[in-house]
Amino acid sequence: MAYVSNAWKQTQRSKPKNDSASTAGAPKIATVIARSKSELKEWGERMSLAPRTLSKSEINGMSSQEMLWHEAWNGENYKAAFTAEENKKTNKANVAASSTKRMWAGQATEEESQQAYAAAERFASNYSSFVRDTANSQAMVLCMAENNLDATKAQSYVEAFEVLAPQGRLVLSPKAAGIGSEETLSGPALKMYPRLHLLCQPNRVLKPEDKLSADDWFAQHPELHETRMPFVVAVRQERAANTAAHEKNTEAATVSTRNGKTRVVDYGPQGHGVPQSKKYRFRKLVDSMSSTELAERCQQDPAFKKALDEME
Repeated sequence: MAYVSNAWKQTQRSKPKNDSASTAGAPKIATVIARSKSELKEWGERMSLAPRTLSKSEINGMSSQEMLWHEAWNGENYKAAFTAEENKKTNKANVAASSTKRMWAGQATEEESQQAYAAAERFASNYSSFVRDTANSQAMVLCMAENNLDATKAQSYVEAFEVLAPQGRLVLSPKAAGIGSEETLSGPALKMYPRLHLLCQPNRVLKPEDKLSADDWFAQHPELHETRMPFVVAVRQERAANTAAHEKNTEAATVSTRNGKTRVVDYGPQGHGVPQSKKYRFRKLVDSMSSTELAERCQQDPAFKKALDEME
């Protein structure tokens, strides 16, 4: 650790004072981004770049500026690198396809045959729902041959299985997979099976809820049950309650019970004329009385006398 620390200190001392951590040791070239072809040419001359053969890995490690330079001033080699990479991929795919066609043409080597048997066994072991019979084997082989799938790879069997099972073209066993009680399913019954997605999955440890029907599973989850009153019912009940309360209040205000008999309340005559001032009516009363009647009324009724004094 001491050696590493000393070496780090020496590198720090060797830096010019005006260098930053990000520019220390870098060539002192103006950080101008070249865009035009002439600017790229000048930049390439400063960087001592020259046309040469390139590889895809070299291009991947270049800066964007250097890639632009090669694209502009080393175009043929730049394009050739991509072409060569694509050719490698194409050749590799062609070789694999050719090898697969050769095997399906009955020209597989002994080693390839052993690999195909092992791949098929790995697939069947990982998918317990797959019934190992002649019909299933022929359906799988035909699908793989039609799509030129490599029989030496277990993934090829999985791809064929995922194509055939949803179409009902295989015989699967829910009981063997531990999913249901059915011994075998195929054709329309398999296509319509509600747990087909589980049959198409590789082996796994099933949870207790995986074996429940939809109704049983729903019954075990009360948190999903709707407990709220429907809006229409709530409105109907509220309207009925308001009507009953109004009828009760109306009955209490208009009906009374006397001596065990229900009678309508008599509010007496109701005046509906134009209201007049009380002083006006009092003045009319006074004007209609004689002086003798006024004197007697004042002696008998102090309130009348007070009202008469206030009017004057």
